[in-house]
Amino acid sequence: MTGYYAQMDKRWVMQVKAITHQRNPVFHSVLSGQEVWNAVGLTAEAKIFVTVNKEVPDLKAVYLPPGDVVSMEQ
Repeated sequence: MTGYYAQMDKRWVMQVKAITHQRNPVFHSVLSGQEVWNAVGLTAEAKIFVTVNKEVPDLKAVYLPPGDVVSMEQ
């Protein structure tokens, strides 16, 4: 995806039995590894910081660990 080559690694394999949909879907994304986080996560942290900092001036930092989910409440 990012144009880098690496050694083969053990990855999860899934089998799809059905695909369904709903009227108000929630988007889920599965990043395939550390190299994707390096390309996407770092820029996402910066964008989130700038956006949230407009409403929360005391915001000190945003950190998105690879593979984790971030949840916020108002």
